[in-house]
Amino acid sequence: MATEQTFNYASRTYSTIRQDLLTRANKVAPEWTDRDPSDFGMLFVDLWSYMGDILHYYVDRAGRESFISTATQRESLVAYANMFGYIPSGRASSIATVYIANSSSASSYSIPAGTKFSAVSDNKTYYFYNIDDATVGPSVSAAVTLFEGTQVVDEILSTSASGAPNQSYILGYSDADMKTTSVYVTEDGVKTLWLRYSSVQEIPKNARGFVVSLAASGDVRVTFGNRTNG
Repeated sequence: MATEQTFNYASRTYSTIRQDLLTRANKVAPEWTDRDPSDFGMLFVDLWSYMGDILHYYVDRAGRESFISTATQRESLVAYANMFGYIPSGRASSIATVYIANSSSASSYSIPAGTKFSAVSDNKTYYFYNIDDATVGPSVSAAVTLFEGTQVVDEILSTSASGAPNQSYILGYSDADMKTTSVYVTEDGVKTLWLRYSSVQEIPKNARGFVVSLAASGDVRVTFGNRTNG
């Protein structure tokens, strides 16, 4: 008794799908014998084989992105983090301590917050800044804590916020340090420092709060409350 011919579902490439289709065609359409590339039937076989190859490629990619150990896309990892309530920390600036000596024996030297420092290593320049004011007394040295990067001051996220729930804004620098991000909101001409929280749900009712999170694109997003929290 003849056995019904079935497809080999392990055939996932253009060439193997094409061969399976031609084998099937020999059974269901034996009168079609022309295998010339210019034949209209061969055109459809090639197109279906090409489509099958592409679909299997995406199936494989989707399967790999379903596991943390094989995922390659940032979007997949951020989605996993959100699913389990984990908040990615994003990039963090390196911290260094330098000692600055004051050679003057008569006067102190002030180093205001935001002063830029630079260091050169392997022909590459690295920039730092201090976030606290420092004073170096006469003929002494003082330790100053520096953060790697360039301090960005007064970046305007919006000038026409509508007050709608969960408004989000992307910072202009994709490599911004989430831990040192501060937000001021001007209302009725008064500039007020808002407080940062780890999630919108943790913002107390009617509190002036915001959340800093890492977007799937790698950008840093600032999100305000939903009128119930924040």
